[in-house]
Amino acid sequence: TVRNNLGRVLQDLGDLPGLPLRRGQFRLLKAAGWLVLLWVVLFWRLGYLPLLDPDEAHYAEITREMMGARDLVVPLLNGQPHIDKPVLFHWIQAGSFRVLGQTEFAARLPSALSALALFLVTFWCGVRLFGRETGERAALFLATIPATFALASVGIFDMLFTVCLFGALATLCVSAAEARPRLQYV
Repeated sequence: TVRNNLGRVLQDLGDLPGLPLRRGQFRLLKAAGWLVLLWVVLFWRLGYLPLLDPDEAHYAEITREMMGARDLVVPLLNGQPHIDKPVLFHWIQAGSFRVLGQTEFAARLPSALSALALFLVTFWCGVRLFGRETGERAALFLATIPATFALASVGIFDMLFTVCLFGALATLCVSAAEARPRLQYV
């Protein structure tokens, strides 16, 4: 109903003299709305605050030490191996550090990008199983949940773990629903 109401409002705007709103313009306006929403939820003020959560600073230090030791296989903390979590997050964070420097923004960027991937997987799964409108709504609802906003802006494993877990389940469900067994291997 929100989409229908928005469509009616935009259609009314399109009916005003001097403001014809064509299908392409509606798509452009919709894409701009998505970009603004994703920017605010994921990237706005991402590096504004110092690392607050103790785990956030802990993981950034592990990545920093791995880069300093030039060993991206074994996570290090205080010079000692720290085999606590999978190393994928530290690899992504190290890439972010290498490109952007060792900043708060770079430490949190993997979580924000993981949240973006989660929105895309949610949209894809919704579209494949239930149609485009459901996929859009599911991604919109996920993007506006306060917990998503919070976890996307903290440099911890949670968002990466969530996108990997949900991505696996989504591909399994789509594979079964569409009788595409090779999709299970993803």
